[in-house]
Amino acid sequence: MSTEAEPARGTHFVQSLERGLSVLGAFSAEQPSMTLSDVPVRPT
Repeated sequence: MSTEAEPARGTHFVQSLERGLSVLGAFSAEQPSMTLSDVPVRPT
């Protein structure tokens, strides 16, 4: 069954996945750990 809510849910899932991968990408060998406040200011 297909509903109109499914595309919106898919969009939110993709955005959440992109943000999660961005956070993971902020870690490196030089910076293996960070605080929550460090993650948004680290350039990717």
